[in-house]
Parts: sequence; structure tokens; C-alpha cells
Amino acid sequence: MSSDASGCGKDPFKGKKYKTKQLGIWEVLYLDQGLREQYQNLIHDFFKLFPSFYRLFCDIYNLSPKDFPSFAIYQGWLGCQEAIKLHFSNKLLKTIELCLKNGEGEYSAILQAVALRLGVPVLGQLFSWYNTRNMEKLQRRVTTHFQIRLMRAKLGHDLAHKNTPTANSKVSAALAWSSFTSIVRHVSYVMTVMTQLALILHLSASGDVGPFFAFICLIQPIVYSIMGKSLWNEVCIVKESNRDSQRRKALTTLTQPEYRLDVIGNDLQRHILEEYRIASDNLGDVSSDAAWVLFSNDEWPFREILLMVLGDLPLIYCVGLALMNPKNTSFASITILQQSSSILSRWVRTAISSSECFRKGMKEIEDLYEGTEDPDETAVDEIANDAIPEKRATCEDATVRAGEVSRNVSFTYPGSKVSKEALTNINLTIKSGQFVVLVGSNGSGKSTLLKVLCCLLRPTEPESGDETSGKIPHRSSFPSTPSQRPHTPHPPSVALWQS
Repeated sequence: MSSDASGCGKDPFKGKKYKTKQLGIWEVLYLDQGLREQYQNLIHDFFKLFPSFYRLFCDIYNLSPKDFPSFAIYQGWLGCQEAIKLHFSNKLLKTIELCLKNGEGEYSAILQAVALRLGVPVLGQLFSWYNTRNMEKLQRRVTTHFQIRLMRAKLGHDLAHKNTPTANSKVSAALAWSSFTSIVRHVSYVMTVMTQLALILHLSASGDVGPFFAFICLIQPIVYSIMGKSLWNEVCIVKESNRDSQRRKALTTLTQPEYRLDVIGNDLQRHILEEYRIASDNLGDVSSDAAWVLFSNDEWPFREILLMVLGDLPLIYCVGLALMNPKNTSFASITILQQSSSILSRWVRTAISSSECFRKGMKEIEDLYEGTEDPDETAVDEIANDAIPEKRATCEDATVRAGEVSRNVSFTYPGSKVSKEALTNINLTIKSGQFVVLVGSNGSGKSTLLKVLCCLLRPTEPESGDETSGKIPHRSSFPSTPSQRPHTPHPPSVALWQS
């Protein structure tokens, strides 16, 4: 069953169709989109979110210019290690095969091939050991850096910014490193696929297998990406809709120690057991496995059988070549090609499955920078520099001039999610030469009213050589203590103070 998504404004899911599916005790509502649309969204999001990732990349490099290159080299090595290992294994097996055909032992060639083959895992372990030590230092520096950014952003927000998305962000400092590593991990998966494909093409071109073998190796993962089902890559909502399962969980909760006194005092033991049996009988054989497990299960095994047969196509192809041309067929190459095709298929499936994690990591990095942006520090600058912010307030029917009355002043902070206005229908009279003190509790709107008045009232410039003009303190004569500084600009002969 599908239904049009409802939404308003800039809802990204507006016009989309949803499907509902009952999986055991779970009801799943997921977005009905094809494979083409999924990858189009992935590519679109990549170009949209790449600037944030590049910014994080530069920040991490600047935090540790010495440790970051080793981390990047190690990630590249992880993507090439399997292909390099198989390449030297192929060289070793071909040398042994040649010795068996000629009946002579090429000791130097065999020892050289063995040394190269064993050198790959040894080098990998050295890289891993060195990278583990550097990665811990790099992770600490990145986490500390973004924790400071996050604290600065949160501590710098005043009442004017308390309802902005930046102030209410739920990001954490650890999110920077986890998102970065998830993206790098996906890139490593893609590199593994590319290097395995390059190895297959190299072995196919150097032997009698032909480049068609590389295409055969890709058939199984391509079909898997088309026919495969995974709830992790779906936009979905999962809820438990089976009332009998819910009742069983509620009855199980009554066995907790905090309910022991109530259960014993009201003699509910037998009642709880009887109700649990009834709920279990009503539930029957309905599966209570996780929704993502049930979503991937098929009613019939045809898909799995097809994928298994397609995965064995490279082996069948090699057997056919060996039967048609047994003299020129290298069994060493066939062995390596078969193993490489299995690795390629596995890593292609892994890369496809992790594509959603890649997009999620990119989005988390964008949210991280939005949540750690420095708060708008222009409020103090506007007071000192007579700057009027653009679209900072919504004032309806307000008239404020020196010596006149302000009527019906209303104010709402931009981006605020609170329906209540900060100021509503404020009427105020400020006479020339009057000293005004605003007194009130925290959150009563004192600062808001001051900022609105400072935006609406225009000052006059002080005369040359005077430190004050019209009883208004000049910029250079402001007290250094923030609590003693008056809020400017003011109209002539008007001073505003906040208590």
C-alpha cells in the first residue's frame, strides 16, 4: 500500500510515496524509491556536502601536519593491500608452476617471490602499529579542537540566540572524528574495489582469460545491488504494532524490583503469569526478530540461488577455458583470479551497503560545523558602531522618537521556534533628558527591549573635542566593565541603562 507523503514548506519528502509493510511484530513505513533515485540522491548530496568535508579535512590536517599524512597513507594502503598480496601470490604460484613443468628448481626466483609475498603482511603490520599510535593522538586533538569550538558556541549565545538552530544543536565533539573515519572507511572500500578490478584486468590481459572475465566478476555484485534489500539504506520508520507483544513486555516489566512491593501486596503473581500465557498464545508464531533482519528475508530462495550461481560464474568460465585450451592455461592464474573475483564481489557489496553511512557521515559533518559556528557577535559591535542589523526585528505599528511615545512595539527573534513573541504590544514614553532604567527578572525582555530601541533610535554625533554630547557618554568614555556600560546609540539627551 502506498500513499503520497504530506508536508509543507521545503519538505524534502513532499510528493514522495511511502509503503507500509508488516514484518512480524513490526510495522515498517519506508520511502518507495528506486535504485536510480537512490544513487542520484547520493551524488547530489555528495556535491552539496563536499565543502563541509573539505573544511574538516583541512582542519584535521592543520591540527597535526605530521600525523595526518601517515594516517592518509595507511588508509590508502588498506585499499591496496589485498590486491598487492594477490599479485605477489600469483607471481609465486607461477614460479612454482614453471618449475614443475620444467622439472628444475629455480631457487633464487622462488625465494625472491616468497620474500615479496611475506613482505606484504609484514609491511602491513608495521603500518598498522605506527598508525594506531598516531591515530590516538590525532583523535584526541580533533576531539579537543571541536569540543572547544562547541563550548565557545554554546557559551557565546545570549538570549537573542537561544532559540536559533545553532544554539539548539545536538552535535558532539566526538562526532567529528567518527564521521570522518566513516567517510574514509568508505573511500577505502571503493579503493579496494578499484585495485581488485585492476588486478583482474591485469591478470586477464597477461593470460588467456581475456578481459571478459572482469565483466563476469562484476555481474554478481551488480545484480545484488539491484535485487538486494536492506532496511539500513531506506528512509523508514519502524514501530511495534502487535498488541500481544507489547502486553508481554509490559507484564515482564512487572517482575522488576521496583514493582515487587505492589505485586506482592496485591497478590498479582498468578494474574501476571496467566495474562502472560494468554498473550503468548495469542501471539503464536509471529516473529519478534529485528525489523532489519525480517526485511532482508525472502519468502522464496530464488534470489539467493541466483546470486550464488552468478558468484560461481568466474569459476565456470575458467573451467571452460581449461577444457578448450589445456596447454596454455595457467592454473596459478585461475586460482588467483577465482580468489580475486570472490574478494571483488564481497567488497563491492560492502561498498554498496556502506554508501548510506557515507552520506550520513557527510551530513553529520555539515551539522557539526553549523552547530559549532561562533554566535552572532554583532550585537555589541552594533552598539559601538551605530550599525542597524537587517531584518533583526519585526516591529508592527511602532513609532519611537526622542520625546515621543512608542506604541504597539512587538518583537520576534529570527529563527525562533517559540510561538510566543519576545515583546508584545509594548507602549513606552521616553522624554528628552530622561534617564531610563529597565528592571526585571531574567527572561523578562529587558535586553530585547533595549536592542529594539537601540535599533530604532538614531544618535547625534558628538561635537569635536567633547567627550560627551547631549549627556550621552562618548565611545571613549564608556566604562570597561560590561555591567556598567550603557547601551548605545541613544537619541539626544536620552540614556538607557539595564539593571
